[in-house]
Amino acid sequence: MHEEIPGLQRDQHLMQQARIRRGCEQPAFIRAETVRRGAYPHSLVSSYNGYSATLKYRMSRWSWLAEEVDVVRRRELFCWVTLGKQRVSAFQLFEYELAPLLDNESFIQAMDAESSIECELAEVLCETWDWFSDAVADYGNLLDFRMAWTDPERCPHGLWCKAANDLIAHEFPRHAMLTVKAFPLEYEGRAPQDAKSHAGLLSRQRAMVRYYKRQFGVEAFPDPSGTDGWLYKINKALADVVLPPRG
Repeated sequence: MHEEIPGLQRDQHLMQQARIRRGCEQPAFIRAETVRRGAYPHSLVSSYNGYSATLKYRMSRWSWLAEEVDVVRRRELFCWVTLGKQRVSAFQLFEYELAPLLDNESFIQAMDAESSIECELAEVLCETWDWFSDAVADYGNLLDFRMAWTDPERCPHGLWCKAANDLIAHEFPRHAMLTVKAFPLEYEGRAPQDAKSHAGLLSRQRAMVRYYKRQFGVEAFPDPSGTDGWLYKINKALADVVLPPRG
């Protein structure tokens, strides 16, 4: 019988491991959603390798970031992937609509007021395009694939990616760009640069980048953002008008 290790002590223990393995522990965004106990009024069937999964999802109302009207507004999509009555996977996306002619500085400020991850996303985009709203957002909304989780014992390999692609095509056919940061949640807060686990983080992140490229057709942003795991895909329908990132 093993004694449970308190959270901080457990993180310090994992920092000393060359590789942190995914367990059955659910990430924070799943635990928060479970506590929420909300309704999922939308559904979509996704078929993959003989499996028929039902996607049960909700979409939030639009809201202005930092309560600044006519700057950046956002809405969230959360989806459970179910097989029968079992929840085997889940993912979370955020859609952003920028005001016309919004300059990069105002975009970063609005995103920074909301969260650190959104600030990082805006900085990646604004480092790549001198005027992101004019070059990209004028043609459609920004879609950020924020979080994903699978039950390693119950979810068939590749099912959640097929489900995510199907749902994006169904709900966001006119988006301009999809972004995602490849980062293994089991390493969050547990792999600083001086820790033994940091090498494991980099190896796992590289594997995720390769996997996302195959499953979602994304490409890496120019370095240093690409090295940090940031990936993008321009909507094929806009390939002639939205220029790819400059290298």
